[in-house]
Amino acid sequence: MIALVAVLVIAWLGVQLRNQAIVDGVSPALIGDPNLPRGRFEADLDRLADGRLLNPDPTWRINSAIALLPRDPERAAAEAEQAVRDEPDNATAWRVLLGTVRGRDQRRSREAERQVLRLDPLAAR
Repeated sequence: MIALVAVLVIAWLGVQLRNQAIVDGVSPALIGDPNLPRGRFEADLDRLADGRLLNPDPTWRINSAIALLPRDPERAAAEAEQAVRDEPDNATAWRVLLGTVRGRDQRRSREAERQVLRLDPLAAR
């Protein structure tokens, strides 16, 4: 039984190392550089998606939404929506969602604002 648990833990750690290696290959310019060539941009987004394998951390999805916002607001909103569905108490995910829907969807924008204030009351100051 202990050997089985050890094998499962080693396998899971291997997947996490693989995920980190994939993400380490993502260009730092993915977020914040709208001039990153489209091919490199899409390849880096694919890497972020690959890095989510067996990883419940929403950071990769949130980073994808942030990177997509200036180029493809609809895809950015879809990523942010999934992040808040996965973790409805994640203030960062709600902030990113707010950024993706502000000016485009008033109802969803108001909901995101309410959730940010609920999760981070000091944000109102």
